[in-house]
Amino acid sequence: RVDSHARLIAFAGNRARQIAIDGRTTVFADRDLAEVAWAPVPAVRRVPSGAILQIIAQGAGELRIPAVGLPAAVEVIAEGPTPGSRGAKVSSSLREGVLAIQLTQELSGKPLYVAAPTLPAANSRASIRQR
Repeated sequence: RVDSHARLIAFAGNRARQIAIDGRTTVFADRDLAEVAWAPVPAVRRVPSGAILQIIAQGAGELRIPAVGLPAAVEVIAEGPTPGSRGAKVSSSLREGVLAIQLTQELSGKPLYVAAPTLPAANSRASIRQR
């Protein structure tokens, strides 16, 4: 799926590492992935500090997703023990318009969520000091 400026914002496929749309090729993996999909979370489903992009990929290697619509800083989080819950942070980088994630066998097939970084609660220290 592309946005109104013909930029790739979502994809789903198997045995793939790139896609060409209207003469523009986007290479998103360094090798074919058995399955790969990503898409923005629709605005009606977003919650404060929640996911803005969902990813799932089966395979290992580097996954490079166009960072269209992402804020300047993000974190990638693996799904936790219950669907939609936060698990461990995943090593990633965001530069030059690309979100790069190193897929490991542990992450293969596991839902990943991209969100704005969470900051420690500002009042958590104040609560401790007041005690």
